[in-house]
Amino acid sequence: HSANFLTLVKDGYYNGTRFHRIQPGRFIQGGDPNSRDDDASTWGLGGPEKTVPAEESGLIHAEGVLAAAKVSGAVNSSGSQFYLTASPQHQFDGNYVVYGRVLEGLDLVKEVSNGEIREEKAETPVEPVTIISTRIL
Repeated sequence: HSANFLTLVKDGYYNGTRFHRIQPGRFIQGGDPNSRDDDASTWGLGGPEKTVPAEESGLIHAEGVLAAAKVSGAVNSSGSQFYLTASPQHQFDGNYVVYGRVLEGLDLVKEVSNGEIREEKAETPVEPVTIISTRIL
């Protein structure tokens, strides 16, 4: 999972994508290339056709972790979509792969997670935050 994420970061895959899904005080989700477009009806549906095989990291969904999103009911993770937790989300432990953590900017994750949600599409922010660019430090 971490190798896949780092490859996508290095390739600039996430540049210009938006955090397209939020759950207030819980998490923010990004990594969908469809979110570069203004048509919010397609957000959350995109990504590479590949998936990442499930793996046991031994990590839990504490506050400020990076984890792999997946289609509900799927075993394997999405090829690109991920989420950052704004608070502990232990109901996801054992079902989604945690592979990183927020080192700086947790306050921003929390702020974004509490953004206003669109009435016409649940969990979609009115003013989504865009990832301008990514890099490996």
